[in-house]
Amino acid sequence: MNKEQLHRYISESTGNESNICQIYSIKDGEVVLDDCWHGFKTLDAMNVNSVTKGIMALLAGIALDKGFIQNLDQKVMDFFF
Repeated sequence: MNKEQLHRYISESTGNESNICQIYSIKDGEVVLDDCWHGFKTLDAMNVNSVTKGIMALLAGIALDKGFIQNLDQKVMDFFF
């Protein structure tokens, strides 16, 4: 899917995708996608609680893969003692 198809898909969506207001992606230090919907602009602030959960899940997976944590059930306090 290219950028134009993604924009159209989100614009026309009536499902969960209809809640998307912004996508801003950076790869190798370069902006690869900067798109907005529903009157939002790139610099507008918004609530990102659900995004934060997704990012934390990705980081936990990376940490597990790289051996920084033993398993996903490891207690957080293990890292402070």
